[in-house]
Amino acid sequence: MDSKEPCVILSTSGMLTGGNSVEYFKMLCEDEKNSIIFVGY
Repeated sequence: MDSKEPCVILSTSGMLTGGNSVEYFKMLCEDEKNSIIFVGY
């Protein structure tokens, strides 16, 4: 996650209750340039 290039990350479902999505959120949430999109069922 050190790249400065734009990218798209598709992660597991679960609405941040566990898995990779939690770790990605922790890494990306504090930078206002990032977007996190939740999709419904």
